[in-house]
Amino acid sequence: MFATWLLAVAGLSLVVAFAARRLDEIPVSAPLAAVVLGAVLGPEGLTLLVAPDHAVLLESTRILLAMTLMTVALRHPLDVMRRRSGGVALLVLVVMPVMMLVAAGVAAVLLPLGAGLCLLLGACLVPTDPVLASGVVEGHRAEDDVPDRLRQLLGLESAVNDGLALVLVVVTAAVAGVVSWDVVLTRGIVGVLGALVVGAALGWVAARALRALVRHEYGDDSTVPLLTLVFSLFVLGLAQLLGLDGILAIFAAGVVYSAGIGEGERVAQHRVEEGVDRLLALPVFALFGVMLPVDAWVDRPVVAVLALGVLVLRRLPVVYLLRRRLGIDRVGATWLGWFGPMGVASIFYLLEAEEFGGPEDLWVHGSAVVAASVLVHGTTTGVGRRLLRERTGDRDVRDSTTTGARGS
Repeated sequence: MFATWLLAVAGLSLVVAFAARRLDEIPVSAPLAAVVLGAVLGPEGLTLLVAPDHAVLLESTRILLAMTLMTVALRHPLDVMRRRSGGVALLVLVVMPVMMLVAAGVAAVLLPLGAGLCLLLGACLVPTDPVLASGVVEGHRAEDDVPDRLRQLLGLESAVNDGLALVLVVVTAAVAGVVSWDVVLTRGIVGVLGALVVGAALGWVAARALRALVRHEYGDDSTVPLLTLVFSLFVLGLAQLLGLDGILAIFAAGVVYSAGIGEGERVAQHRVEEGVDRLLALPVFALFGVMLPVDAWVDRPVVAVLALGVLVLRRLPVVYLLRRRLGIDRVGATWLGWFGPMGVASIFYLLEAEEFGGPEDLWVHGSAVVAASVLVHGTTTGVGRRLLRERTGDRDVRDSTTTGARGS
């Protein structure tokens, strides 16, 4: 079984590694291909792979999110984060709760779960996935076709709301009676605030240590670019031991670390981290494909309606209504509203809810929505880029949704 798994995932990774630039031009994303591969080889397909325990997928998504959020932090210089802070705050503080309520409302209409569990399902589907979002905003095609403002808003939002989604998940789990309200205090409030403090402190220490290492020439060119990989795992492990929100701690550490190191080190480490993320995502999505509850979906065809309703209503209407406050036009709002994919982050929180003691129905229904998002967003990325490019006409694509200078 392991040999089959190794052959399948390594083969797909080789294709991605050797044809990375060409993959931007095909209508199917690498994560989607990985999910399909896992489903075909898994117990619902050729039965060449056996679905492992959900705990394996939970920890795999945790590690992948840690790596990806560090990449997002390294991708954006501090001045870009400051310029986008207002838009990101609007997306996190207003759009995120609305997305939860809309998804919960769709679930309440279609599913016999009860109000509390529908809210919990909606909270698990809130995060804009940073792994899938990276496929939308990164690459030479995205840089050519998508304005900087849109790419930066989506990238930063996907990082910030992943960690803060824990608050919504824990609160709604308490409302549903899955956990006690004490957990809201320890995991939802102390866990988030502690993650910000500990993550920022570790980022500051790591940045100073790297500057000293470079200044005194203690490191070498082969190890320095890999430091953020080890650092990400260190922050994640420490946050877990302290009972803090490891996802948010990683991003806080990455932001402070990125701001404290030189531009050359930031760019070099971002490139390494980005490449590792892109390849690490494939086995995780393949594992998700292996674990898809296809039989349960067949018995509950309502999941198709649920997925469609959440995909259309969860994000697009509210982003479009807030387009002026976000500083984008109708075309940009449609793009930003549509490309808010659900992926690894939602898988992570669905499994976290299951760890809390939530019913299996959450996984059955939530995984169907995530799979639909991987499918739909994985096949519309190229089309969305082209339409955005065509609608912006001859204007500089980097400024097409702004009134300021390049990248403003």
